[in-house]
Amino acid sequence: MGRRPRDRDRPLTVVGAIDTDFSPQVKAVLDVGARSYQHAVKVAFEAKRRWWEQDYGIYGGISWTTRDITQMWYPSAGIHGRKGILLGAYFWLGGRGPIFSAMTPEQRAAVALADGEALFPGYRDLVHRPVSVAWKNVPFQSGAWSAWDEDTRRDAYSVLLPPDGPYWFAGEHMSHLNSWQEGAIRATHHVLERIQERVSAQRTGRD
Repeated sequence: MGRRPRDRDRPLTVVGAIDTDFSPQVKAVLDVGARSYQHAVKVAFEAKRRWWEQDYGIYGGISWTTRDITQMWYPSAGIHGRKGILLGAYFWLGGRGPIFSAMTPEQRAAVALADGEALFPGYRDLVHRPVSVAWKNVPFQSGAWSAWDEDTRRDAYSVLLPPDGPYWFAGEHMSHLNSWQEGAIRATHHVLERIQERVSAQRTGRD
C-alpha cells in the first residue's frame, strides 16, 4: 500500500480483496469479517399526499410486519406538508436480504407495493416513483453492516482490534454497536486515542 501515511475508508468486504502487506494473522480473519456483513435492502416511495397522517393519524415511527417488507418507516419531518418520502420496505431478516439483493429494482418495488397494499388498502394509488438500494451490490461497499456472532467476535474481531504494524482498523465493524454511526465514531475515537498514546510515548522516549 506504499510508504506514505494514508487512510482508506473501506469496509472489511473490500479491504480483504486489496493486495496488502498485512500480517498473515490479519489476512486470515479479513474474509471472516467480510462474510459477516448483512445483505440489507431498502425500498422507498414518494407519497402523493401524507396519507399516513391524514387518514391514520400516524406521525413518524415504524410499522413492523411479518410480510416480506419487514418494516415501513413514516417520516418524522415535514409533518402536515403536501408530500413525503416513505420507506416502504427494509429487507434483511430471515434470509430476505440475499433474495432481494438479487432482484431488479422493479421486482423489489412490486413486492413492496403488494405488501403495502395488504397493510393499507389503496396503497398502490398513494405512492409512486420507487427507488431501492441493495448494499451488497454497491461498489466499494458490498454489504450493509457487519454482524459478528459470538465465535467470530472472539476469533476474528479480536485479531483486528490491536494495530497490525502501522495499520489500524476502525469503523462500525470494529465496535459493539454494529450498523450504527455511533459505533463507527466510537471505534475511530478509540483508535485515535491509541495512536496519540503511542506518539506521546515515542516523544517522551526521545526527550
